[in-house]
Amino acid sequence: MDLPERSDGEHLELPGSFTELAFKSQKSHVASPKSEEETARDFPLLLTHLISGLRSFMISPLISGDRAIGTVHFQSVHSDAYTEEDIRISESISTQIAGTLANAKS
Repeated sequence: MDLPERSDGEHLELPGSFTELAFKSQKSHVASPKSEEETARDFPLLLTHLISGLRSFMISPLISGDRAIGTVHFQSVHSDAYTEEDIRISESISTQIAGTLANAKS
């Protein structure tokens, strides 16, 4: 879908966000902050999620070519909810989604 206010390939800069971390590193990440203070320090944009009762977060970037084009987020009300196996599965799903998006654009 074309959005006149956005250009193709543009992404929002979200300083201090989990999304920024995934975009810059092009790797999956898991966070299970133990306190509001820790969340505010490390990922301030997750603070409202923590306050609402979420306790674990996982993000995987969608990589097309050599750049991140989006992310897939997972959230849980349980602390330490995500394992290495969950990361592997998330990365597999993300690879499939990124490939589908790239094919749809060609």
